This record gives sequence, C-alpha cells and structure tokens, in this order.
Amino acid sequence: MRARFPFRSVPARPRAFLLLALAACTLEPAGTQDEFARLRDAGTAWSAPPARRELPELPDEPARDDVVARALLANGGLEAAWHEWRAALEGVLVASGWPNTDLSVGLTSFIGNGSAWDTGAVSLGFDPMQMLLLPQKVRQAGEVAFEEALAAGRRFEAQRLALRAEVLSDWAEWSALGERLAAQEENLALLESLERQGRAAVGTGAPQATLLDRQVELVEARNALATLRAEVDGRRAALNARLLREPEAPLALPAAPEAARPRPSDADILRAGIAANPELAALAHESAARGEAAELAALRWFPNVAPSAQAGGGMDESLSLGFTLPITVPSVRAAIRQAQAQAEAAAARLRQGALDARAALAAELSALHADEQVLAALTDALAPTAQALVDNRRRAYVTGAGGLAELIEAQRALLELRVARAEAAAARETRLASIERITGVDFTRLAEPHADVAIAGEEVP
Repeated sequence: MRARFPFRSVPARPRAFLLLALAACTLEPAGTQDEFARLRDAGTAWSAPPARRELPELPDEPARDDVVARALLANGGLEAAWHEWRAALEGVLVASGWPNTDLSVGLTSFIGNGSAWDTGAVSLGFDPMQMLLLPQKVRQAGEVAFEEALAAGRRFEAQRLALRAEVLSDWAEWSALGERLAAQEENLALLESLERQGRAAVGTGAPQATLLDRQVELVEARNALATLRAEVDGRRAALNARLLREPEAPLALPAAPEAARPRPSDADILRAGIAANPELAALAHESAARGEAAELAALRWFPNVAPSAQAGGGMDESLSLGFTLPITVPSVRAAIRQAQAQAEAAAARLRQGALDARAALAAELSALHADEQVLAALTDALAPTAQALVDNRRRAYVTGAGGLAELIEAQRALLELRVARAEAAAARETRLASIERITGVDFTRLAEPHADVAIAGEEVP
C-alpha cells in the first residue's frame, strides 16, 4: 500500500533538520550507559591492547591475594567473557538505532525537455530492500538486546568468581603441598637417623632383619620425596600458566601456612543466600530477554512503513508512504507462540537454577562445618597431645629412660599430624571459595565488623 502527500508545505531548512534528527535518533533502553560504565570499571585492564598491558609483578614470596589478583587479570577466558559482554552492549545500540534502514537517494533525468537539471528529479527515501520499523518495534528490539547484554555481564561475573574459586583452591593445595614436602624431608632425615642406628646395632650383634626393615622404609621415603618434588614442579607449571608466566618461572612454596581466611557467621551467609549469585542473575536476564522477545513477536501484527520524498523535474514536491501488512497469519501466530514457549523455558531454567543453587549452598555449608570440625580437632586437640608426647620422649631419651626409636616414632607422628592439618586447612579454603561462588559474595568483605550483609542482587524465585 502506498500513499502520496504534498511535501512543498514543509520549508527546505526544516526538512534538512528533520533528516539530521532522524539520523541522530536513538531508542536505547534506560540504564544502557550505566551498564557501559560498569563494563569499563570491570575491564579497565583489558581496554588497552595486549602489547601495552602490564600485569602486577609477584613478590619473591607471594601471598594468596597477590596470586589471585594477577590470575584474574591474566586469564584469557575471563578477558574473552568481558569482550563478549562488551559486544553484547554494543549490540544494544545496534538494535535500538532508529531509523533502522539506510537513506536511499535517487536521481532521475527526463531527457528531451530542456537541460538535464531542469528536467531532473531528486528523491529521498529509505532502503527499498528494508522497511522502516515503527519506533515501538525498534525500542522493543533494544530491550531484548539490553537484557541479553545484562545476561552477558552477569556471566562474566560468574566466570570471574569461578576462576577466583579455582585459584584460591589451587593456592591452598600449593600451600598444603609445601607442608607435605617439608614434612617428608624431615621424615627422611629421621629415617636416616634410624637407619644409621640400625647399622650400628647390627655391628654389635642385633638382628639383620631390623636393619633391613629400616632400609626398605628409607627407600620408600626417598621415592615418596622424589614423587613430591615432581608434583611440585608440575603444580608450579600449572600455577604459572594461570599467572601468564613461563612454566619454569620461580614460584616459591609458602614458608608457612597463611592464616585462614575469616568467614561470616552461618546466619549472615544464609541471609546473603543466593540473591547475588551471578549465574542466577544471568538466567534471570535471559528469561527477561525471552519475555521481551515475546512482546516483540506480538508487534508483528503492526505494519511497517517505507516513506520517501521527491522534488524537481518540474513536478510538485511530494511525500510517499508505503505500508506492509502481515498476511501470513498462521506464521505470525506461530512466531508468537514460539517466543512464548522460549520465555517459559527460560523461566523454568531460572526456577530450577535457583533450587539447585539453594541446595548446593546448604550442602557446601554443611561440608564446611565438617571441614572446620576436622581442622579444629587436629589443631586444638591432637596437635598439643602429639607435641607433648614428643617432648616427653625427648626428655626420656636425654635422661636415658627411653630410646631413639621411640622419640623418632613420636616425631614422625607429629609430622603426619602436621600434614593432615595442612590438608584440612586446604579443604576448608576450597569449600569457602565454593560457597563464595554460590552466594556471589566476597566473604573477606562480609566478615568485616559491621559489614552490610544485605547484599544487593537480582530477584530470583
């Protein structure tokens, strides 16, 4: 359908301004620029080209926070997620730009009626291959793209928290490995003392079998130490890869276990819940995007237009307006039903995701209690008892009331306890990082005195 109207009544200068205004029109959703600001804040380190970036240098004896900070900046997957978020946000401006079609300029010359210009006509319109959408359709398409961009941003945050949890877990295991290596070196030294004592005893008539047992144990301890050293090299290479360093770059094992990270009370953790979980926030925005898409599909019932203007050639200036009307009614109805089904599927994923997250939080919190109970038992009950046993046997050995074998046996038991405590501490740190990922909250901040535990997050069912 096409209609034509006189265009001469519109003065020339306002006509030009009208075209410029159309070219500058934007229908971006509210909050788009705020999300761009959030994007810039989150990816300051990745805004510069890779050749001009500088990662923070690690100290000779890095701490947990040093490693986490560098790993988050060095990770290519996390950087890719940030660029995907950025691309999705730019897509909002693409989807909400209006007019949604390019300007078409036509020149027509009527030969044989004077000069070419006197009998020529200039027409202005939009790309005839693409209809001009109603502003409401463009605005709705922008809303769909905006929700998808918000989902991309929350997926970036979810990936950041997941990477942080992995690095914290890796560093906890690295620290525990340092304790295991130091304990095994001490254990080897103790066994060498026993083996020397056995050799001396055999020289004075002691059974050879006793010496053989100690030599076998010594060989096993040396093999175990070699295996641990190989494991250190492998884990160092893996950690260096996370830190964007060469595999053989020096990375010292912690000289002593770091203090356990503080955590808030169970009540505060449960109060924070899953409201700030970025994976659920991404699902919520994806669900909202599908809902907006269903509304966009319903707008297919409204016509599109193709305006054009013509001037010159000795004719009156005119404005033409073409319409397209949907006639494939079954197709339009099917598209609407399809969009509604996709919206319902996204809503179902969100509901199930919230249930799964709540269950995971409850399970991880229960497991954390078990880890902390084990750690407390090793630290508060068994460690003092084992140390007292070593002290008693040392006094007995000095006074001649006890033998070296009994003293070394107590010292080796204390070493085993030290290793068990380091591994329990690593398990606790790994569990804590997992709970932080589920809640979307950094417990270091939440555990501060007078911290605000009313964590702002997305609404989830």
